[in-house]
Amino acid sequence: MNPPDPLSQSDAQTAAPQPWPAFVRYTRHPDYYFEDGNLTILVDDVLFKLHRAVLASGASAFTDRFSHHDGGSDEWPLPLSGTRVREFAMFLSVIYPASRAGTLKSHTLEEWIVILDQSYKWGCSAGRAMAVEYLQSLSMDHVLKIAIWKKYELGEAYIIPSYHAICIRQHPLSAAEGKLLGLDAAVRLAAMRDKVQQDAMTYLKEILESVSPGNPLSTDRVKELVCRASLPRYVGYHES
Repeated sequence: MNPPDPLSQSDAQTAAPQPWPAFVRYTRHPDYYFEDGNLTILVDDVLFKLHRAVLASGASAFTDRFSHHDGGSDEWPLPLSGTRVREFAMFLSVIYPASRAGTLKSHTLEEWIVILDQSYKWGCSAGRAMAVEYLQSLSMDHVLKIAIWKKYELGEAYIIPSYHAICIRQHPLSAAEGKLLGLDAAVRLAAMRDKVQQDAMTYLKEILESVSPGNPLSTDRVKELVCRASLPRYVGYHES
């Protein structure tokens, strides 16, 4: 004889949804759990209690994602997949009013990249603009800068100096740099650099005998001039 079903069919039909078991306890985020919030979100195992109005005004993707849900609760939070606690908190730091979450925190280069990524993901134009502004002011590896500007479609004009620096440097792109850029961009940039290097060497060879021995053009200077002339053909950008 089969053992009795612990939940009969009639009981199953009438049983109301139960909260998470008593032993399940989520941690409240120390900065972004507001008692007067009306939207409780779970990221990993951390609760964020936020304000719909702030999210709706700062991040358009949340409007569609949670418009048909109630506000959730600590027992039944609304899960947010595809992000991590630290990343989400960084994003909130730029969209929440200073009166709610304190003054804008100082972020590192890596953190501003995360904020840019989260702003792009959640449709936050203000966060995106702020991240770009700070990234422009920070010292950054040239290959990383190109990769970021290409990934988030931030325009070519600002990264012309980075193209220039890579094209005139002595060593070619490394495997790690190629992986960071992606196949298409890496191949294109490598071809650009090779062309500049070859043109510079050809130019030097042709004028070597015509240049005054007391005032020769350096190889680096020739590379700079050739690169400046060649870049617009590759990146579709023209200096004004």
